[in-house]
Amino acid sequence: MPTNDDSQFTVKNSNEIARKLHILERNKCLITVSFGGRSFITSILDVDNKKRVFIIDESSQKELNKRLADANHAFFETVMSGVRVRFSVEKISKVRFSDTFKVAMPDEIFWLERRQFYRIKTPIMNPPHCVITIETPRDGIIHTKHYTFDIYDLSLTGLCLLYEAEKNVEQEEVNRVRLDALELNSTIGCQIYIPKDDEFPAEDFSANIEIRAIFPQNANKPDKNKLIGTLFIGNKPSTESAIQRYMQHVQRENKKKSLE
Repeated sequence: MPTNDDSQFTVKNSNEIARKLHILERNKCLITVSFGGRSFITSILDVDNKKRVFIIDESSQKELNKRLADANHAFFETVMSGVRVRFSVEKISKVRFSDTFKVAMPDEIFWLERRQFYRIKTPIMNPPHCVITIETPRDGIIHTKHYTFDIYDLSLTGLCLLYEAEKNVEQEEVNRVRLDALELNSTIGCQIYIPKDDEFPAEDFSANIEIRAIFPQNANKPDKNKLIGTLFIGNKPSTESAIQRYMQHVQRENKKKSLE
């Protein structure tokens, strides 16, 4: 249960608790349920606001399922895109003719949001990319150029772009990125493309970003690859949802690899 120091992060309103559980369900969060010195990984499959219960998946081990059904108390804990969540429950029952458990909603949930500080490193083999649009007035005409970068890391508040020096030199002159065109503290439009894989659909969305910093990826090789730190400006809720879905997907994939 949350301690006294955690009280400011503890949700006690019943409707808000139900909403938080729905968030965990929609994001297909992997949750650790602990009981009587045992534990297993599960996820929330459904939330019933009226009956004040939610449904979780059972374990693949029958012994653990029996112990959970007999337990008087269970503790749930997860981290979702930088949000730390934990709560305890007392009423758990096996659903007949189903591979699930029915759990009474908790009286309170500890919900600590640190998402603004949480970043995910994107996959090396299939990273998302960002196309920046630069408009430059010249001779009374607005000239538009589009620069494409791989996204090095990503958060709900910003992203870091990778400028690869050698790859850039190999581009035709018209497609080469000019770092001097990226003015610090300037706000520019971009399009973000998230690639498709076996378990995640391709997505793309527009955003405005502010260039906050440009620095070497390797301090010992200042003339090579650069990282471009940016801050999202005025993101729409739909954009934040798309980013969070992708961050959660990468987190799940990393967790699967760590268990292999």
